[in-house]
Amino acid sequence: IDPLTLTRAVLREAMVRAAPLPGVAPDHVVVTYPLLPGVGPEELIADAAAEEFGPTATLVPAPVAAVARLAAEHGLGDDAVVAVVDVGGSSVDVTLVRRTPTAFDLVGDPATLADLGGVDLDGAVLSLVEGAIGDVSSMVAPGDSAGMLALRRLRASCRAAKERLSVDDTAV
Repeated sequence: IDPLTLTRAVLREAMVRAAPLPGVAPDHVVVTYPLLPGVGPEELIADAAAEEFGPTATLVPAPVAAVARLAAEHGLGDDAVVAVVDVGGSSVDVTLVRRTPTAFDLVGDPATLADLGGVDLDGAVLSLVEGAIGDVSSMVAPGDSAGMLALRRLRASCRAAKERLSVDDTAV
């Protein structure tokens, strides 16, 4: 399957899942895209959105959309600069966005920390857990199927706790 067809299918399915009632279509669609160094996915997403939604679609960089929502919900003064930190699975992207009286502008180029990401945070949560219950990871032998299964479950629980902590103050 080609990237354009796949991207259109993702946008279509997202719209179906987001609709409050079957067949309800929005008057306007805002599609965000990540800012990536070099050539990013903006053109592909723009083409897919145009084919899928027509002229009702507007593309907005994801960090700009995040700051626009923050401004709408909490108010930001003119010339406020916000650091948007996007923790992905294998990297962290940081973008500075300035609110002006009429727009939201990028400040400089986005930065990517390729050696830090969600996987590293999963490991940090696992380390905290092992600090409380004892070293589990090095105690399981590779041939111990039951032990390896338990370790996989523990790691999955740590990942779920990390994800929970992105929206809540506590996780169990």
